[in-house]
Amino acid sequence: MGTFNWDWANGGPPDAAYSRVTRDLAAVCADFVAWLDRLPGELGATYDCSTSVDGGVTTITPSDRAASPLRLERREHDGGGTIVVVGFGRQCSEWVTDCLCDACDGDSAEFIEAAEDLVAVVTGGFDEFRRDHEEGYLAQGRGGASSSGPGVTGEFFEVTWTPWRRR
Repeated sequence: MGTFNWDWANGGPPDAAYSRVTRDLAAVCADFVAWLDRLPGELGATYDCSTSVDGGVTTITPSDRAASPLRLERREHDGGGTIVVVGFGRQCSEWVTDCLCDACDGDSAEFIEAAEDLVAVVTGGFDEFRRDHEEGYLAQGRGGASSSGPGVTGEFFEVTWTPWRRR
């Protein structure tokens, strides 16, 4: 996900930056991790939903079965920090943090913003489908979309996920 805060006119980050971690990743991810810890409670206070935790996966499930659950999968990065994948719908998933190397110089504020955008799509309702075309599947909601590559397989489907009910 990273921001790539490099001077691309002069070639961007050096090649070595892509495999190097010199930052304190626990510090880089600290505010994001605190936000992730608060998220289930904040969603529970706002929406009619429940939360379950199974290992590193937290699932927040709205009471309305026509609304999509939200899955947060956390993994620890070898150099510290936290890797997060947000899953939703039948097949959608997006990395919020995937690479924390020096070239991908993202920070907690950027990770939070990206995750908030995904949460807004899920809680606001979206259309998800897999059709016979080269992009595999697509989820569209609140001005955003997520699509897979042509390697996604499985049955064709179309689902309209409703917005989450507020308390």
